[in-house]
Amino acid sequence: MKAVTHNIFSFGLSIFLLSKTGHLSAISLLVALWLTFVVNTLIDVFGHRRKNGVPVRSFVTHSVFTAPLWGALVGIATIILPYSVFSLPIDSALELLGAGLGVAIAYTHLLLDALTQAGVYLGRRRIAIAHMSYDNPALNLAFIVLGLLLLAAAFF
Repeated sequence: MKAVTHNIFSFGLSIFLLSKTGHLSAISLLVALWLTFVVNTLIDVFGHRRKNGVPVRSFVTHSVFTAPLWGALVGIATIILPYSVFSLPIDSALELLGAGLGVAIAYTHLLLDALTQAGVYLGRRRIAIAHMSYDNPALNLAFIVLGLLLLAAAFF
């Protein structure tokens, strides 16, 4: 899927989950936005290598086992670093919230990638739910709309 699709769908789902768990606030909205961009970018930047000049997904970030670890790591760091820098008291629930959002975003990235021809890794084996092109306009539009609907549903 295209990066814009990953970001809109992940952000919409994150805000929806935050609203349904009662954790939606201005700061959690900003954290979700930050995590959306950072986790999706990390998975794509570190998750592609070239094989004979062709970009290929790597199991390092495109595995159902490693992607959530990357998401959780970024989510925890997003909470811990500012609190450490400003010497603020931190609650472990905030760390869990950050980790949970990071994991959810990582899994949404993998869900969308699993719909494409290249698929994602289940261990060292690549699997795909569907074999669509990553730039399929209808598929990208469908998940952009779904992300926007989730975002709207969070506020109603």
